[in-house]
Amino acid sequence: MKKELSGVGAAHITVRNFPVKVEELRKKLKLKEGGDVYIFATTLNDNKKVLIKCHKACHPG
Repeated sequence: MKKELSGVGAAHITVRNFPVKVEELRKKLKLKEGGDVYIFATTLNDNKKVLIKCHKACHPG
């Protein structure tokens, strides 16, 4: 995860069906609120906990 978040200082974080609250996850990841990165924390069908990193899409024109 460190490699994926290198250079990211801020992100929007959303938590659904995950054992950690947003504030706690933000503290663990050392991220501020905002920016063009979105992180979704969730639990898959097989009970695997995952973080999904997305970037805000550029809208042409």
